[in-house]
Formats: sequence, C-alpha cells, structure tokens
Amino acid sequence: MAKFEIEQRGKLSKEKFHELDKLFREHGKFVDVKKRLSLIWCTSVKSAAEVKDETIDLRLRVTNGEGEVVLKHGKWSGSDSRKEFSFPVKDADNFWDYLEFVRILGYHKFLVTDTIKNDYHYKGIEFSLVEIPKWGYYFEAEILVDEDGIAAANKKIEETVHSVGLELIDETGYHELLDSINARPGSRIDLDTVDMDDLKSKFAVYFNHKG
Repeated sequence: MAKFEIEQRGKLSKEKFHELDKLFREHGKFVDVKKRLSLIWCTSVKSAAEVKDETIDLRLRVTNGEGEVVLKHGKWSGSDSRKEFSFPVKDADNFWDYLEFVRILGYHKFLVTDTIKNDYHYKGIEFSLVEIPKWGYYFEAEILVDEDGIAAANKKIEETVHSVGLELIDETGYHELLDSINARPGSRIDLDTVDMDDLKSKFAVYFNHKG
C-alpha cells in the first residue's frame, strides 16, 4: 500500500542552518548527507503558480550516485499530503534510458536542481536542512504515514517546527521559493531540443559520487 508523504517547508538563513545542525545532532540523530541532482517535470513558463493544480509530480534524480524515478501524486503546496512511488535505477545508462522513455511519453520539460541535503531524525520527524549552491537554504520536515494518520502528522510537524524557532510557508510562499530557485541560469531544459550528449557529460559527476 502506498504511503502518504506529509511534508512542510520553510526558509532558512545560513546562521539558522548551522544552529539547527548543532541542535539536531545533539538532541536528535544525524542520518546522512545527500548530494542530489533532480530533474523535475514542469510545464510552467515563469511561475510555479501556473501549475499549482497539477497533481503529477514526476522526478528523475540521482542521490549520492544512486538513481531513481519518483512519482508523487496529489496537490502540492507548502504543506503536502501525497502518495509517493519510487523505483530504483541501476546505473547511469539506465537513467538516461528512463529519461528518453518519459520524453517519448510527452514529459520533456524539466527543471534541474542540485542540492546538498543534511538529514536528521528529531522527535519522530525527518528534518532536512537543504543547501542549494549559489542560491541559499531552506528546510523540509516530513513524516510518512498511512491515510488515517495525515491530520496528526501535520499537527506534529507544525508544533515541532515552531518549537525550534522556524516558520512554515504557505502555498504562495512556496511558489515564491520555487520561482527564486528556478530563476537560476540553466535551471530549465527541454528534452526535445537539448543535446543529450552534452547533458550526459554535464551530469556524469553525480553518478560518480558515492555517499
């Protein structure tokens, strides 16, 4: 049975990033660091608000050298309750095969984002402190539950986030966050027009990174 990903987000300063890293390590559990490349299907032209009613969130990503295809289904905003499906990709060649596969199905416009995620367990919540090089920081707080646990999970996240001095963003704030990230040069690609050999060369480093 598919689980529901309950996820909420907010902005971070560099100072708060380091403060929370210390707090979560001392009073929670540090899990790992994820160096991730994400290709996220998106048909918007200027703003994420243009596709706010889209329920298909298709991603191909490489995390610490390991590829996967991810589908999240449901309405997305600053606070999400969505079904999530994930399928591993065994190697780089297979990753590009999947990318060609989704292009043929009509999914050809993607956003490209590279992140460094520091993951922690703190009071039953998976917190991620996320750095986007040459952009800045934000956080995610996530709990994976069955459908009947959605309301309780949202409440727990909200209370815990506020207790550590963070503020959650609403749907408008989330769109603004995404628009700022996606405005970076080179963040949008079209698989129908991009040179795939150039793309493979540019992103090869992500498949060579292990942990």
